Amino acid sequence: MANGIGVGDEDYCGDNDEYRAALWNFTQQPVTIERGERIVQMIVMQREPVELEIVEKLEGKDRGGFGSTGSK
Repeated sequence: MANGIGVGDEDYCGDNDEYRAALWNFTQQPVTIERGERIVQMIVMQREPVELEIVEKLEGKDRGGFGSTGSK
């Protein structure tokens, strides 16, 4: 998959809802994927409810962006 991971929302359950995946063709040849082919997997995980607190300013130090958890 192009982004490596996808997240399905719990309310994504209508009759016309369909999971889709962005894929990357890393060859120079055309690739055709037919509807119903098994090309991705799903992992169902339990999630705990969270409570968010809205604040004017965060107290922690900046740690980067876009998936960055490293220290500076």
